[in-house]
Amino acid sequence: MRRLNPLQPADAPDKSRELLTDIIERHGGVGDMVATMAHSPALLQGYPDLSRSMKRMTSPF
Repeated sequence: MRRLNPLQPADAPDKSRELLTDIIERHGGVGDMVATMAHSPALLQGYPDLSRSMKRMTSPF
């Protein structure tokens, strides 16, 4: 059972709303995991930052 439900941009905190809107515009949508991260703007910002860092680490130079 979920403790937190995914958020729509309109229901998210201001900073999360900006981030979700940007992600949706670039990718066409977000999954439940990302929409649930919107409860915490810091977590939502950190997730793509981590993802980009991991891609750089695995990419050949």
